[in-house]
Amino acid sequence: PKKISSLILTAAKELTGSSEGFIAESNPHTKDKVVQAERFLSVPVFMEGKLTGQIALARPLQDYTNADLEVLQRLYNLYALTLQCYHYEQEQENLKQQLRQSQKIEAIGAFSGGIAHDFNNILAIILGNIGLILYKSTENSFLQEKLSQAEAACFRAKALIQQILTF
Repeated sequence: PKKISSLILTAAKELTGSSEGFIAESNPHTKDKVVQAERFLSVPVFMEGKLTGQIALARPLQDYTNADLEVLQRLYNLYALTLQCYHYEQEQENLKQQLRQSQKIEAIGAFSGGIAHDFNNILAIILGNIGLILYKSTENSFLQEKLSQAEAACFRAKALIQQILTF
């Protein structure tokens, strides 16, 4: 963009004999150096069918020549190119941000899936031991009731983990 700005100022100087008017637009300290303009030329800049800007030139006393209009065409092309580069850079940055967000979500999914899988393995061991104790235990209704409750809680936890893995 700095190179393009330099090219635009060079073309402006070639067109008007001075780039001070262009600099004065963006620099309040040079406002007193702006030349009184009698001829004004404004060219809309379209990009992809949308109005994206305008090039406005002013010139003292003289009419615009064909050479001036050729310089204006170069200015127009540089301006349009600058805007196009800016829009593409913005679009590229947006796409990079979306990719980073997508990668974060994917990493969270892989991480939570790994944890859920490990937890599911732990529950399988607990359920296996509960089942073995229930099978081998004698008629101790208190112990069997507590183990049955623990077994039911493990099955609920296993169903919950399955939902996480499905998500």
